[in-house]
Amino acid sequence: MMESIEKADVKRLTLISHSRLEEEKQRLKKEKKKAEEEEERKRDAEKEEAEAMIFELSNQEGTSQNKGKDVMDSEPPAYILKMQADIESQRINHEALQQKVDKIATNQ
Repeated sequence: MMESIEKADVKRLTLISHSRLEEEKQRLKKEKKKAEEEEERKRDAEKEEAEAMIFELSNQEGTSQNKGKDVMDSEPPAYILKMQADIESQRINHEALQQKVDKIATNQ
């Protein structure tokens, strides 16, 4: 038992400097801290970006709610006038055909 105590008291020489190990540990801690800070900055930046996107979308929704509520021109566009004229001519033709069918039906 005394031998083991004596062996424990004897300093062992190693090839590695213990101060270098401590320096390495400190360097690793600093690097880890820097990495954590960088991650936190990235998360903050992503959060701010997401908030900005939400804000932009809410502004766009506000403008889309007003669609169709603009004051119309006093005269509709030419293509609408043409469509209205075509519909009117079809209605007249349909009435004329309906009258012919009625005449034929009464003649039989």
